[in-house]
Amino acid sequence: MRRRFVSTVLVSAAAVAVLAACGTVQAGQNPAGAAPKGPARIGQAPVDAALVTPTFGWVLTADELLLTRDGGAAFTPTAVPVPASWSRAAHFRDPNNGVVVVGGYGAISIATTSDGGQTWRTKRVADNTLPSPVDFGRVQVTFGDRLHGMVMAQWVTGSSFSEATMFVTANGGKTWTARRAPAAGEIVVEAGGRSWLAAGVLRDRLYRSDDQGRRWTKTTLRLAGPAGSMAVSPPRGGVVSVTVLHGGKTQVALLSSRDKGRSWQETGRTTVRGVIGRGVRVPVATTSTGAVVIDTAGGHTYRAGTSPAGIGAAADVAAAGLPEGVYQAGFADSRSGWALSTRGLCADGKQDCALIHTLLGSSDGGASWQTLSWWREALN
Repeated sequence: MRRRFVSTVLVSAAAVAVLAACGTVQAGQNPAGAAPKGPARIGQAPVDAALVTPTFGWVLTADELLLTRDGGAAFTPTAVPVPASWSRAAHFRDPNNGVVVVGGYGAISIATTSDGGQTWRTKRVADNTLPSPVDFGRVQVTFGDRLHGMVMAQWVTGSSFSEATMFVTANGGKTWTARRAPAAGEIVVEAGGRSWLAAGVLRDRLYRSDDQGRRWTKTTLRLAGPAGSMAVSPPRGGVVSVTVLHGGKTQVALLSSRDKGRSWQETGRTTVRGVIGRGVRVPVATTSTGAVVIDTAGGHTYRAGTSPAGIGAAADVAAAGLPEGVYQAGFADSRSGWALSTRGLCADGKQDCALIHTLLGSSDGGASWQTLSWWREALN
């Protein structure tokens, strides 16, 4: 899961709304919606997680960094010298080299490690181009290689949260430069420093930068079919995914490029069972053998193979053990992957309600999933 990307806070808000509206998810009456077996993990729910290699991965919460070196069978809490906060992000490019970022008033805190979390170096980085300090809320961090990285730090300015600062580095995090982002959104940095930003009020635009965020160019997205509204994810593994809402259906269009990312053309579209809202993206993970679309309704993944002509048609896979509410997924190779889900659960009508946050693992390319760890967040 080499990035991120939907805040657990936003997912939690959506799940709370679902519970308030219906209140009919019964642990005793609906086994598919029941809490996972075994005790819930003590502590805050996940903010982000990633499987970096088939054996090494990490989970970030508001107050912990959990590391695993056996694929998720066991996790070790690792102390990071940064404040506890929901405004957190992490990135490991291998089992030794990682970074944790925390937002704050006037500056962000950046902690880096080169020995797998045994020791950390910490610094605070401010945006001195602003006339007055701002409060940095949601943050993201990504590296394309050992030198080129970027942090997206959104300003807490109102309900839209559309303004942000990008902090970029070209020397592995030794120094960072603040640059105004064209809009808040999701970022990806490739090897060599080429950067991508999926942004816009409805997350319907894709921007590209070849100079570490000094200048941004809007790319062209060519969809083959109708799109009432769409939400774009930045490219991963040469694939751009676009969640399309049209005619009461939720679809995922997969796009590829033949001109180094200046334009993207749809080469396949999949209809999923889950129903989502405007601006929300269906999770799509890329592997060496193609893209994997994760159905938010649970129980299904869709594999889209690749060919010299582009992305082929997606095949429905009845994914055993996959719950509803998956909002993030990624694979370390063609078979080993992780996913995060959040769903609401009430034991008795609208009483004893909770959000169930689950970390899931797959070792067969998404055909089956097992619970690695889970957290229960009480609501009433």
